[in-house]
Amino acid sequence: MSDTLGEFLAGLTFDELPEDVIHQAKRVILDSLGCMMGGYETGLGASFISLVTSLEGTSQATLIGEKEKRSWIFAAMGNSYLADLLDYEQTLTGHESATIVPAALAAGEFTAASGKAVIRAVVGAYEIQSRIGLAIAPSPARFKQIASPSIEINHTFGAAAAAGALFTLRASDLGKVLNMAGDLSPIPAIYKFLERPASQLKGKYWWCTLAGCFSVLLCQSGFYGPRDILSGEHGYWICAGSDRCDFEAFTRDLGVDYYILGDSFKPYPSCRWTHPALDGIRSIVTTHSLNADDIASVTIRTSLVINDFNLDDHTPVSMVDAEFSLPYSAAMVILDVPPGVEWHLPETRENEKVRDLCQKVEIITDEELNRQYFESKTERANPALVEIKTVDGKVYTELVTCPKGDPHNEMSDAEVEQKFLGLVGSRLGSSHARTLAELVWDLETVEDISQVTDMIRVHYS
Repeated sequence: MSDTLGEFLAGLTFDELPEDVIHQAKRVILDSLGCMMGGYETGLGASFISLVTSLEGTSQATLIGEKEKRSWIFAAMGNSYLADLLDYEQTLTGHESATIVPAALAAGEFTAASGKAVIRAVVGAYEIQSRIGLAIAPSPARFKQIASPSIEINHTFGAAAAAGALFTLRASDLGKVLNMAGDLSPIPAIYKFLERPASQLKGKYWWCTLAGCFSVLLCQSGFYGPRDILSGEHGYWICAGSDRCDFEAFTRDLGVDYYILGDSFKPYPSCRWTHPALDGIRSIVTTHSLNADDIASVTIRTSLVINDFNLDDHTPVSMVDAEFSLPYSAAMVILDVPPGVEWHLPETRENEKVRDLCQKVEIITDEELNRQYFESKTERANPALVEIKTVDGKVYTELVTCPKGDPHNEMSDAEVEQKFLGLVGSRLGSSHARTLAELVWDLETVEDISQVTDMIRVHYS
């Protein structure tokens, strides 16, 4: 199975990609760059990059926050941490872009790859990682025990595929790289990560990126992993904690249906499971011109995942806690705080009005909505019924089943670009930020991806 995926990746060419797939890849890259640069502007992001710069490495690729280049593998790792830090990046089976785009940019910069080559690598890596994630999705009962491997740990495959494609490895070697990437995957511990206070490491995407990229180095040095990590009764699916595997899904419609088109973009820097409720709240407060003082209570009926993942925290104490707090995110929407870094500044989190609003939010598990969620089989479709009661006794309700940013309720190119400009404008300045966005929109014309990364690096000291 790994060899088949390796053959697909090695044989994939830019010219065979449909126009909508190419355009979607550029949307993903632009949005990911914004999330990386926005992540650096948080104290936690800058601290992590400081740690990465203390590691030995040669001048090979851009690490966000640093003027000098670093080892490509550590640049990929550090940028991956930043990409996920605000929880603002896209979602599909997990956070594919948080590993794939940093790996592609770092490996592409080191190998002087063209924009076309980077797009090809991103698309190919998406196809491999998302198919693996869907194939090994656990049953609802098993999900309640371990969540899904696709949320986090199988991201080693995406990083390995993206980097391997840019090093132009042979099909047989790419199969070996994917086997190694699976062998180096971390354990599924997402429920432990979300215990409060939540881990400041913000998941393991950065570690998956390191493992995936290191798989390429190991293969280039003559090492190899298991013969076929994906197949059989002892395959990756059960090693990763799942209780079932749809083996045909690994290659079903490979090269025909491009899964990157199913990526969802985020309008809010918070867990995607909270977004239907946030859309409902925004609709009500906007339609009826409500402000914080008008609201007596907010009741949200939704699936079990909000409770199971501790997303009902009313008193978040850290940035990561707040990203995974539906009451906190609800307060941000009600107060009309601009989505982005400002949501997660300490002074925002400690504001008394924010804390008071958090206490007005009640979350109830609804059996019918819970059934709908698990039958949908996508992590983004967590339906929510919002009820807001005002201090003068009025009641408003809104049901949201398809949140903003979903392919069926998409963010426009203009909205994706505006989000990017909001994240990078304070660092780059408006003019340079727009120039960078224009370059990414025309990425297939770029001869060397360093034309993009050089524009970023010069803005850090």
